[in-house]
Amino acid sequence: MRTHVKLVSRAELQGRGRSRSHGRHEAIVPVEVQILNAFTGESSFSITAQSSWSISNLRSEIARLRQVVLSSGSELRLLMDTKILKDNELLKNLCATGELELRMLEVPEDFYVRYFAKMVVGGGRDQEFQEFEFCSNGRFRFARNFLQGGFFEGKQLRKECFLSQASLRVLKGLVLKSGILQMDDSQWPAPTRESRQEIEIKCQGIHVVFATKLHWSLPHIDAGRKCAHVREMSEFDELAEEIKGFGKSILNFFGIPRSS
Repeated sequence: MRTHVKLVSRAELQGRGRSRSHGRHEAIVPVEVQILNAFTGESSFSITAQSSWSISNLRSEIARLRQVVLSSGSELRLLMDTKILKDNELLKNLCATGELELRMLEVPEDFYVRYFAKMVVGGGRDQEFQEFEFCSNGRFRFARNFLQGGFFEGKQLRKECFLSQASLRVLKGLVLKSGILQMDDSQWPAPTRESRQEIEIKCQGIHVVFATKLHWSLPHIDAGRKCAHVREMSEFDELAEEIKGFGKSILNFFGIPRSS
């Protein structure tokens, strides 16, 4: 969710109030803070701030608004254009200008997804691996070494970029739909030195790490072998493919080959 915070001075409408503090005249300029919907531009909420406010006053009021504007567990970031404002910069801009537009960005609760797979090739002399990592701040990282095939043979690739919160919400939906947070891997095939894949997830206050060997065939598709742990293996493999497919769709922008 993205909203705008627009600060509009009301000094011209109400005049400048004056207060005497330690023998000095200090101007108190009321500032109306309007919370605007980023998509419709309509005003949703408003508060009245004072130019004499400290940053703690402003932060406490914003924290109160956060309970209304943002979902539970989210953090708040204030930006002007594309720059995150520090406390002193925010206060300086609040006091120095009569019209200031900020954005309130919703940062999801701690969310993390990592998929890792490796296999030993060449009679145990070399190993090939690939890793996809997604962090709650939007950072996406990919790493892979190619031991066979095409232009990238013998090379290691590392790519990194930042994703929007909308993209992370799509990935979070895939994770929750899979049911992996409730899985039990006690009967899954253990990873070996030659074959290993892992899925690590932090979501909704739960941190899980699953490790098993790579599956070159899916016997659990056979309707006659649908044991509980085999069904979960099928769901694990499905989520692994979803994560890899999601990551590879991003890598298309870099021209990385789509080999598995």
